[in-house]
Amino acid sequence: MFYRRFFNRSLLMRLYIVVCTFSVLFATHIANAQALPSHTPNAHNDESAHSRDDQTDNNDKSDKSSIHNSKSSISNGENADATPNRSRSSVQYRRAQIDQRRKRTIENREFSDKEKITLLLNAHCDFPTKEDLLQTSVNAEAHLLEIIEDENILLPVRMRAVQALSYFSTPTNRQTLENILAHPNDVEHTLMLIQAIRAYTIIAPDAAPKAVEPFLSSDSDFIRFVTINSLKNCPGNAALQVLQNRYENESNRFFKMRLKQAIDNHCKSNTYCN
Repeated sequence: MFYRRFFNRSLLMRLYIVVCTFSVLFATHIANAQALPSHTPNAHNDESAHSRDDQTDNNDKSDKSSIHNSKSSISNGENADATPNRSRSSVQYRRAQIDQRRKRTIENREFSDKEKITLLLNAHCDFPTKEDLLQTSVNAEAHLLEIIEDENILLPVRMRAVQALSYFSTPTNRQTLENILAHPNDVEHTLMLIQAIRAYTIIAPDAAPKAVEPFLSSDSDFIRFVTINSLKNCPGNAALQVLQNRYENESNRFFKMRLKQAIDNHCKSNTYCN
């Protein structure tokens, strides 16, 4: 009898708990439903939304047109020369655009011939040809010498001016390069000396081997490497003799290999090779 009463009470308690739980859940559901916004269509709201969208689209179009016009005014007609296949984000494309602007700037009569040559030498993508220099100024050679001596001009531009001396094989240019090679410790940068070695072996192939021979034993591996390559392309028996003499005394395996390649190159193109 006792167990039956206990069982009935526990069953009633469970039913009571279930009913209370469902009541709480139902009340929560009703509260959430009342808190949600109404989805009843409203013609006035739709019209307002469409008008706002149209106004936003018009603003976007006007912004895009103004941006396009500003770009056009800044570029000054450069978009017609741009290559469509190149990405505008590429470094090469941006440098090409800079070079085009510099070439257009050179045509401005307010610049002197020296400044025009300086702008040409300051181009990133390509090195000016002899024709480019002469078309810019008839006295391009003299302006190159002025640029080399002008310490107010950037060093990379002056180094390119030394490189450009290889276009003009004149006594004045030879003397300038000889002075640089004769006083390597006075040169501002190693690259200036390297450009002088390359240019001198081009415009003075007979005298260059003896002048650049000391650089085959330089402490700088870069200078030694450039000197070997310059003598490799320098025609004449004098260059071959200098390479052979250094080959016999070279202890570095890498440079000995490079010297052997330069000697073989001379032997293939000349008949006086031993």
